[in-house]
Amino acid sequence: METALKKSIKFSFVGASSRYIFQVLSMMVLARLLSPSEFGLLTSVMIVVGFGFLILQVGGASIVASSPVEDLGNNLSSAIYISLLFLLFYLFAVVVFFDQVSIFFSIEDKLFFSFMLISTVFRTFSGPLEGAYAARGRFKEIAKCEFYSYSFGYFFISCSLAYFGFGYWALGLAIFFQAALYLVLLKLGYKHEVFKVVKASLIHKNLKFGFGVLLARVASFFSSQGDNIIINKYMGSYELGVYGRAYQLMVVPTTFVGQVMNRVLIPKMSQESAESSRVLFFRFQLLAFIVSISIFLTILWKGNYFVRLVLGEGWGDLVPALTILSASIFYRLCFKFCESKIISGRKSRFLLYSNVIYAAATISFCFLMKDSGIVGVSAAVTLSTLLYSFTMLHFSYSKEKLSWHVKVVLLNTFYTLCFVTTSYFFGLVDFIL
Repeated sequence: METALKKSIKFSFVGASSRYIFQVLSMMVLARLLSPSEFGLLTSVMIVVGFGFLILQVGGASIVASSPVEDLGNNLSSAIYISLLFLLFYLFAVVVFFDQVSIFFSIEDKLFFSFMLISTVFRTFSGPLEGAYAARGRFKEIAKCEFYSYSFGYFFISCSLAYFGFGYWALGLAIFFQAALYLVLLKLGYKHEVFKVVKASLIHKNLKFGFGVLLARVASFFSSQGDNIIINKYMGSYELGVYGRAYQLMVVPTTFVGQVMNRVLIPKMSQESAESSRVLFFRFQLLAFIVSISIFLTILWKGNYFVRLVLGEGWGDLVPALTILSASIFYRLCFKFCESKIISGRKSRFLLYSNVIYAAATISFCFLMKDSGIVGVSAAVTLSTLLYSFTMLHFSYSKEKLSWHVKVVLLNTFYTLCFVTTSYFFGLVDFIL
């Protein structure tokens, strides 16, 4: 069983890491061809598009991945039907509130905005299909789909079109074709029937669970996009473009790790004992601590050199934000593991409670600290992430002995609080850098 788990993690990591590598490689090229303001425009559009990605999945991947193998086909069909239902509501809302959303997020290119909204439709089907692959342990196939979709659909298209002067449309087209290619590859590799006749009671059961996961994901969306919304509203596209690149370099990798864990651990934890998951948690926390403190110290020491290497000249303004965000890596890895445990137990209400607290903390802290620019927003995001990590830990392991883990968390808390508070209130980042 442990060997199978290692193989699953390996293949999932290969898929997620290839995705991140191609995104970083494209960012290294595009940062030299596009301006921070163009990146900022794309980020403002992706706030809305990302919300659509979230809504149309309706927890479909979690519904299918956490289902028993014998019920997989029916759960997959019901998850797709639920997603299609939400697609209708989503399209209706887009048509009715299109102008208001464009004005609120300062999106001037409405043609580009309309085109990007169409790409959300692909997620209606790819989420449940990905869950079906995970439930059957086909992580190698998922990795292949991710590799080909991001290498050809994202990296090649974005870099080629940007070189020929397409501007931010290069990234928009790359996101569109990556999502389309990923869905096509998933469907070609899945030979089982997708659209089955299922009972209404099953749809109701999965809708109840999926809607709980969806509400938690919506709260999570506002916690992850609250910083971008504040910057877009009170600063500008240049600051949003700079902060977005810092976030992509330092925070997005932990999101990929979380997706790997969700794919692999949700099916495993739904079948394992509490003691087995606790031992796995201890091992993961030790590894997460070593990795996070190493990255934090490296960025603190060589942040300027790292930014020049990856993005080139002209991006020095993001180094302070990048350094502060690196202090939150451990907590992001911690709560990603806790999310897998909660979802595997189908306790979506705990996920909802935690994410509501996280979203409220992120938006409140970012608003209160916005006068310090992207440095203040970065500090706010790090502090709210720390709070969310403790909340998730409480809901997922409150009845188990975690004395060893608490020591690790407290040690991380100490260095994070010291660095973030001194950086924000005394400008320590500027002094070091």
